[in-house]
Amino acid sequence: MTKKTDWELKQEKIKINRKKGIKALSSEQREALSLAHQSLVTVLGNIRDIEDIYLSDIRDMNSAMWKMRHEFDIDPGDYYE
Repeated sequence: MTKKTDWELKQEKIKINRKKGIKALSSEQREALSLAHQSLVTVLGNIRDIEDIYLSDIRDMNSAMWKMRHEFDIDPGDYYE
C-alpha cells in the first residue's frame, strides 16, 4: 500500500468535515437543501436541453428558496426592496 499524498489526506479531511456538517443539520434543513439542489438540477437541465424554463420549475425554485430562507434564517437583504 502506498503512502497517501498531502492532497489525498486533505481531501479525506474535507469529506469527513462535510459528513459531520450534514449530520449536524436538522431533518428540515437537510430537506431544504435537497429541494434546492433538485430544483437547480432540474432548471439547469431544462435550460441546457430546451433553452427555456417551465413555470413549474420557477415555482419549485421559489418554494426551495423560501424553505432555505426559513430553515437557515437567511436575511433577504435588499431582494424585495
